[in-house]
Amino acid sequence: MRKLILLTALFALPYFSFAQTDSTALTNNTSYVPAEKYCVVNPSRGLFATKISLEVDYGQDPTGDNRLRDTDGKEIKFNSLADALNYMANQGWVFVNAFQADGSTFSYLLRRPTPRPVIIAGSSR
Repeated sequence: MRKLILLTALFALPYFSFAQTDSTALTNNTSYVPAEKYCVVNPSRGLFATKISLEVDYGQDPTGDNRLRDTDGKEIKFNSLADALNYMANQGWVFVNAFQADGSTFSYLLRRPTPRPVIIAGSSR
């Protein structure tokens, strides 16, 4: 009888133990912050244009104008693809991979580390 109770307890134990966190336990001063952000860069050039512009997809809004712009809202033009990638590197983005999305043009996957918030125990922010 003891063996039966022990075996039942051993088989039932995994059903009563959970290793997940409760999402309702998050307070207002804690939230999920990803370690890295990713973007897909699509270079484009007009038919007779000599400059390159970048369409940047951050994974949020697929519609609309996603061309890279400066703080004044003016579209940023680059002399070459290397110039464009160097600009993105100066902004903190790191090259991950290049791939052909539609079979003819290359897209570039970039990542950037995000600053993680420091949560001090007992602080109310």
